[in-house]
Amino acid sequence: GESWKNPLFLLSHIKSDELTYSKSKEHIITAIGQQTKIIGFYVDKDLINDNKYLNLYGTLRSSTYYGRTTVEFLIKNMVGCKN
Repeated sequence: GESWKNPLFLLSHIKSDELTYSKSKEHIITAIGQQTKIIGFYVDKDLINDNKYLNLYGTLRSSTYYGRTTVEFLIKNMVGCKN
């Protein structure tokens, strides 16, 4: 129901230079497997560029596009981490 909140997951210590941007350079769309992606809309590029590693907080969803289903980690928050 509407009162149920999606659980928040943490992907810790992700190398920022391994995140890839969309063609528009506004979003992160990074494959982390054949059917799994990390997605972030309108991300803070300065935070990414200023940190070698990031902790990514987000939710999971299933997405089907042209008959192909993928699991997507939707970034809700990013925090720079040391080393």
